[in-house]
Parts: sequence; structure tokens; C-alpha cells
Amino acid sequence: MERLAEILDTGEQVLLTVGDLHVLHSVLLSVPSMFASEEAFHTQLGFYRENTLALADGLVRAVQEAAGSEG
Repeated sequence: MERLAEILDTGEQVLLTVGDLHVLHSVLLSVPSMFASEEAFHTQLGFYRENTLALADGLVRAVQEAAGSEG
């Protein structure tokens, strides 16, 4: 995940592997369960659980759309 964060922090266009996308999606889905409350989550990360889950959903949709446009 740290390697992926370094790649994404460059601000340049990045081509992610399926493995990178899987790690990113897994992290987005698991992070909300690491905090006891919504308040703790928001205090530590600066955004809400629902935003994290929406981002995970958006990632899946983007991959589905990209996969659909390949054929």
C-alpha cells in the first residue's frame, strides 16, 4: 500500500495493475472497520466512512467500465 501511495502521490497519470486495484479496493473496504466510531474515523482521517465506501464503489464501476470498453 505504501508503494501504491507513493505512485499515486506523483500527480502523474498512472497505470495500475489488477493487483494494485485489488489492494486499493481491499483497503478502502477494510479501513472503516478499524475505527470504533464515525467520530473517531472522521477525526483521524478527515472524511466519513460513507465517502470511503463510495470511493470503493466508484473504483469498481470505473474498472467495470474500462473492462467493457476494451472489447
